[in-house]
Amino acid sequence: MTNMPDHADDIELAEEPMPLDTAQHAQEISAPGSTGEAPPAATAGCGARRGAREVAESLLVWAEQHHMLDPLTVTSHGAVAVAPEDGTLFSAHGDTLHTLRNKQVAGVLFNEPEHCVYVLTRKRIGVRALKGMPNWQGGNAIKYLYYGQASAGDNRQPADQASYRIVQGRYTCGSSIHPARFPGAGTLGCLVRDAAGQMYGLSANHVSGLSNYAEGGEKILAPGHMDITPAGCDPFTIGAHHRGLPMVHGSPANVNISQNSDAAVFLIRDPERVSSSQGGYYDTPGLIGIPTGGMEVEKVGRSTGYTTGRIIGESAAPQAIGYQVSAVGGNATVYFNSVMMVFGENGAPFSQPGDSGALVVGRTESGEPCAVGLVVAGTSSGYSLILPIAPILEALQMILVFGHYP
Repeated sequence: MTNMPDHADDIELAEEPMPLDTAQHAQEISAPGSTGEAPPAATAGCGARRGAREVAESLLVWAEQHHMLDPLTVTSHGAVAVAPEDGTLFSAHGDTLHTLRNKQVAGVLFNEPEHCVYVLTRKRIGVRALKGMPNWQGGNAIKYLYYGQASAGDNRQPADQASYRIVQGRYTCGSSIHPARFPGAGTLGCLVRDAAGQMYGLSANHVSGLSNYAEGGEKILAPGHMDITPAGCDPFTIGAHHRGLPMVHGSPANVNISQNSDAAVFLIRDPERVSSSQGGYYDTPGLIGIPTGGMEVEKVGRSTGYTTGRIIGESAAPQAIGYQVSAVGGNATVYFNSVMMVFGENGAPFSQPGDSGALVVGRTESGEPCAVGLVVAGTSSGYSLILPIAPILEALQMILVFGHYP
């Protein structure tokens, strides 16, 4: 089981002078998504406000210059470190440099709506060490989160609860699936349709596409092997692998990662046997949204069922995910340009192994449900990683199916 996030890494401590109305937050420990009241755009002593993404990208470059990056961490393409007025990027003292070199920077997130930047560390930073860390830059709060390692592909974990749902005789989205040739279980995220009207199931590539090792016509089993029980439903072939999006492994310095996306589709064998319902909780939305920092989200997955969470932020540089590739018995590291990190609410993880492929749903500004991403991985510290769904659907040239039930 994945450990829950440790909130002690979120303590806010002053580096730049802060506005008086936000200084009280300096000694508080808050949830990952909470930044407190945003300071005014122009406050004496704080300098001009800079965008959270700009600060995050600059921080990565600064960390690289000071030899703080984990070996798998890269800076964003073309990032330029823009120094504050005092001529230094971050006026960190020796203790801060030593701490970050020792704990290693595993990435940086930015949350533009909440004016916050998150420094992700490979190892946990103690509370005492955090007391000397910078926590303010360019009008943005700087927070530190223990990240650990990001991984996916461990599809043999048992489910925490019912791993599939049948509503009105139809197998629903959010339920267990897996290629029949290999033992495992992942999640059917949603149903999609191409221009010709053919219906497909969408999941993570490392689930139904076997990380691009699935053969053409590979049979997809429902439920997956790990969820076949004497008292359960009879397993059946829900469809056949059709195609997967690129997942080129290797460093961005050596390979083109611009098209990388952990998603694959399989042709549904019998559309009358499946439902667009997300486990009976709600229907797949017809709207597509853009995932943003602070957005409240929900999902239905094979391992943890229905859960809610909050998007902490988006990666400021290509983020590495380590994969177990069961089809070849090996491992691979794949980088993705845009990765969102989610924190589960109510003391529960947003996702666990086996939830990969689950559709992540948010809300538009007017409150309407909208599809925003797919669960693709988790971290050893308990966070979930998702990829935006809009680029996935665009690359597949497919649209969401909703309202498909009796």
